[in-house]
Amino acid sequence: MRIGACAQLLGAGNRIKLFRSGGGNEKPTPGFAGRYLDARPKKERPDWEKGGQIDWASFLKALVDQQRKADPKTAALLKLTHDHLVAGKPDLTSAEVAEIIWPTPKDEK
Repeated sequence: MRIGACAQLLGAGNRIKLFRSGGGNEKPTPGFAGRYLDARPKKERPDWEKGGQIDWASFLKALVDQQRKADPKTAALLKLTHDHLVAGKPDLTSAEVAEIIWPTPKDEK
């Protein structure tokens, strides 16, 4: 479960953070499978932003807490995910996430 959570956060962490804080596009935007994120109404945003900050802090804390309970390989992935999110780096592609979780052996590159 920890590895799956890391994959989701590496691939969509910024989008999750934006959603939880009520952000997104000002006008409804059509998109395949809800690809585009509509913003919450302006009057609701302060509450969403406050809740989003609390949620995001709890996500980051959980990544740190889980490192202590995990085996070394999983702890390293949890740390990498935490560092990626704290640094504010862009979300990764599926291929980039897969390469982090299941690296290609050096002799196959």
